[in-house]
Amino acid sequence: MDNKNIFDLFDLSDIPKDLGDIKNDEFSKELLQLFELAGRELSVDEITVGYYRHFTLGENRAVKTKTQIQNKVYKLSKDISAPIVSVGGKKGIYKLEKIKNTKNIGDKQENTQTNEE
Repeated sequence: MDNKNIFDLFDLSDIPKDLGDIKNDEFSKELLQLFELAGRELSVDEITVGYYRHFTLGENRAVKTKTQIQNKVYKLSKDISAPIVSVGGKKGIYKLEKIKNTKNIGDKQENTQTNEE
């Protein structure tokens, strides 16, 4: 098996249909596409406008509100398997990150901070 994350719920293309109903979140995939299109950090306002223009306008789809988008992006930023992270020191700004956590879930996290006195 290649280096693909075996727990990735964003790409279920290799999962057979007879396995059962697996959570497949199209909204999350669409938000990830926006970050890939932008290729940079995005504010919640930019994500909201981009989502409307790219996925809603002319598609006869339900409009996602800023609150819906903000909540979803925040949840994705806290999800260990999602590559979206909050940009430190910038409220409401997010970016795409390749790998968020390479440790196994059972591993202990080490404290890498040093105490300078």
